[in-house]
Amino acid sequence: MAGIFARMAIVSTMFVALSTAAHAQAIPAGLVPEDVLKGAGAQTPEGRRAVQEYLTGDRPTPQVLAARAAVAIKALASSGLYSDPAELLTAADNIAAVAQPALCPARVMHAFVPNDFTLPPGARGFDFGPADADVMPGFDPVLPTDGRVTGDGMRGLHRPGDNRLLSDGIIGLRRFSTPMENGLHRILLITDDTGDESTLLSPLGNRIVVNSKVINLGDHPATDWLREAVLRNPGAPPAVTDTGVNGVPFGAQRAGALMVEVEITNGRLEIELEQPAGTNSRSSYLVGAIAAPIAQGDVIGRYFDASQAVLDTDECLALEEEIQDALAELIEEIAPAAGPQEAEDLPDAAFEDGEAASPA
Repeated sequence: MAGIFARMAIVSTMFVALSTAAHAQAIPAGLVPEDVLKGAGAQTPEGRRAVQEYLTGDRPTPQVLAARAAVAIKALASSGLYSDPAELLTAADNIAAVAQPALCPARVMHAFVPNDFTLPPGARGFDFGPADADVMPGFDPVLPTDGRVTGDGMRGLHRPGDNRLLSDGIIGLRRFSTPMENGLHRILLITDDTGDESTLLSPLGNRIVVNSKVINLGDHPATDWLREAVLRNPGAPPAVTDTGVNGVPFGAQRAGALMVEVEITNGRLEIELEQPAGTNSRSSYLVGAIAAPIAQGDVIGRYFDASQAVLDTDECLALEEEIQDALAELIEEIAPAAGPQEAEDLPDAAFEDGEAASPA
């Protein structure tokens, strides 16, 4: 396994240093493990796992994941494993099918919230908690009895700490709906690790729906949350300077946050936190929500490694394009050998178990 990850690092370094288009033939096929190249064409669960482990096994940044996928696609042609052009293209499609959904999956990240955090102009904040909780200044309190929320056995929860946003929340919340101006918004949902068994595996719900945008988040315990980011006060410098020896900001408390971009067209922000069927013992836990028009700027200061862990739509599309460019180069190289009819009749990329995407 260490050998595979070492080759991954070499591939990633080379790819970052070289242009995808200009150096298509500069990457030796031997840098990609043979079982990965074979697995791409096998169309079996074992084959998919080999590709998935190579692309995502050490939790690379999206940029590195895209680089590995492009390199693996290029390595197929020179591997000598595929004499049939149709099989070669199917293997390449399968690599892309695993990589692309894993490039920018919805992931919860560790987020530090300054105790003196203030909302940027144009943004709205909602502080969930019991009736006697301290409300974060500038935020709208949302109580378990509030008509904007529904759920299963909802109750307010007090938590230790000096941060008024994070020191309370609502367990069991399933739906939140409130008037909101139309337009593109960046929504930040904030949760925390309560230590409560019911909220351990999926504190934001296993599946989230924000204004009809579906996010299959899956299980996301605190141990799986991404690297840290920091909520940034308006006008703050674009770098953390007031930190302790471990890089943790002074006067801040850590929680979990999920960022979603959504277009509101019906004058309402509607959030649903769904748990898997048959898991009645699971509950969500929501401590806060921020809705900011994208034109107003980002309230997340992307410090530490969060700039590479949380990408906006344009960055995701650019990485997907890198993979598509590698596929296009491969098709251009072998299309004459495949013939027009064979190229048109290529099967769709799919593994035997029907799964193509990495669970990330």
